[in-house]
Amino acid sequence: MGRTTCVKNHFNKKGKHTGTEVTCPEGECKPGRGQKKCKSGAVIATAYSCKDLYGTAGLGRRLSVLRRLIARRLAAITTGTKQSASLSFTLMSLTIDAESKTNDVKVALDSIFQLTAAHQSTLTQVMSEGEASMMYKVWNLGAVAVSPQAITQKVQSAIDAKQTDVKTALAPIGAVKYGGSGCCTLNIDVKTIVDKSPVTTTTTTTTITTTTMTMTTSTTKVAGGTTIVSTAGGSTTRSTSGTTDTTTTTSTAPDTFFSGTLSVAAAGVTKLQIEVATQKALASYFDVPNASMSTTATETRRLGVDAYPRRLRGTWTITFEFHASASKTAAVETKIAAVNSNPAAFAQTFIPSLILELKAAGVANDVAEAMKFGNISVAKVTGQTTRTTTAEPEEEPNSEAYKTVASRVVIAAVTMMLLGM
Repeated sequence: MGRTTCVKNHFNKKGKHTGTEVTCPEGECKPGRGQKKCKSGAVIATAYSCKDLYGTAGLGRRLSVLRRLIARRLAAITTGTKQSASLSFTLMSLTIDAESKTNDVKVALDSIFQLTAAHQSTLTQVMSEGEASMMYKVWNLGAVAVSPQAITQKVQSAIDAKQTDVKTALAPIGAVKYGGSGCCTLNIDVKTIVDKSPVTTTTTTTTITTTTMTMTTSTTKVAGGTTIVSTAGGSTTRSTSGTTDTTTTTSTAPDTFFSGTLSVAAAGVTKLQIEVATQKALASYFDVPNASMSTTATETRRLGVDAYPRRLRGTWTITFEFHASASKTAAVETKIAAVNSNPAAFAQTFIPSLILELKAAGVANDVAEAMKFGNISVAKVTGQTTRTTTAEPEEEPNSEAYKTVASRVVIAAVTMMLLGM
């Protein structure tokens, strides 16, 4: 059986969240301490009840089978595709300790909306003018029966309906601020996962060569009867041509992967400017190459008091991923522990660097220096050996291609139902 990426949340006997662990075990994902697994596949805190919110727990009547077949076909995410969905909303009437309750609210939402071990989430807040701009983001770590989009849509519906358990979950921070068109703004992003894990490369030639073990991939060139084996380290081995088959093998030490989210308030900057600036500043802070750091910035929106949406200017949530070589992993882990335990100290070092990078990206001096830090969370992704690259987004649900697929699924399902009657 292959490896599966699993998210485990741990709780103490009082139900307090004590930590999150991302692992890649062989076989089935096991619940964390203080968690239970539901028939639907959800893994939630024991204090919450299992609910089949998405119709994945079992089969009922023939008509229910049809509905679930359609829902699963349109909601499931297959292996090799990563979907992230973020829901933005605003809380008012903030509590005194609102800033320290973000994680408690996040794990409560995870359990209420029945996330599985293959789902991961973050909740970020940026406080401004007595209100908190919130973003709840969900993404998948592998194949899932329920898409992140379906989960965040369910959260949006529950907030709009003023569902009691959701109001209770959000209460440690504040109360939802509603506009004329509802509570929230939903954003969807789709990526494909490309396997770029380090591999062993074998090259067979018809010459006598020397076998060289390096930490980077070798390149073999043949010219004028002489074989030249060159490495990125600059060493060169030459040998004369012959007729014996020889194998040249190179290997690369595996990297360690990390991911996190960062929120800042920076009005008057573009998405590209904030992404480039945070990429360079984060890479500098964790002492890794710029190329190993990827950032995706989302500007939070909230609804005004009328029917028209109003932008909360310059409130950005940046999701970042990076990898570190074996020689730097320990140093990066030490920095991550310091960041998570004392975000304020991190901000004192990081913000001046980010301001400089914003200016280098073309942001005006006064705009860059007016930036405010929100919060940050970073974690090691245990066992990950892939890197992600962005592909063209899938067809939107209202596109003709999507409608055609949905229609064919419905027709096929109805036909199967009639034939079985």
